[in-house]
Amino acid sequence: MFSSALQMVQDPIFYNAQENLLFIDVTGFMGDGNPNYKGLEMYFQKSMNPNNIVPKVAQLFAEGFVKESPDHQKFIDMMILNGKIMILKDAFLPTYPEYLKMNYTQKQYEWAVANEANIWNYFVENNLIFGDDHRLEDRFIAPGPFSKFYTEIDNESSPQIGIFTGWQICKVYLKEKPDTKLQDFLKMDATVIFNQSGYKPKVQ
Repeated sequence: MFSSALQMVQDPIFYNAQENLLFIDVTGFMGDGNPNYKGLEMYFQKSMNPNNIVPKVAQLFAEGFVKESPDHQKFIDMMILNGKIMILKDAFLPTYPEYLKMNYTQKQYEWAVANEANIWNYFVENNLIFGDDHRLEDRFIAPGPFSKFYTEIDNESSPQIGIFTGWQICKVYLKEKPDTKLQDFLKMDATVIFNQSGYKPKVQ
């Protein structure tokens, strides 16, 4: 662990694979609302607490195991790719709260859970699931203050909702096929996972 005096505050963890060294900049985890974070977007600050360190380290390592397929650029591919990373984080951190794995606040996680079916219906009705518009990544995968549905719910929505949805699809698949080995699952095609999961969330 080290201090960069806030120079690396937005990217505070990195891993040197050659030397097998993990570096954690403590200035990236001084707590949401810390006065030293003045001028930094609030949505960044929400996951800059000490209890976010372990999930972010798990994210870094999970990303190293889950490989992106260059010929798969559809929205479903992006969702499942990130869903696989989340499943690996589940394996790494079985006792950690779900909201921390998503870098959410408790409130953001509860919103995502409560609106899971509505989110999915929106994706289906707008033909987004197999869409290849590169803007979908910015709207539903990339970090931000909220997801971009372009509706009145945007400001209250949780960010990166495409990652949350991909995670749920992967969970359903593994629940349906519990004998699947994790190593095999991580190599599976996204569309196959989606089709065989039978994912269809119900309105709560």
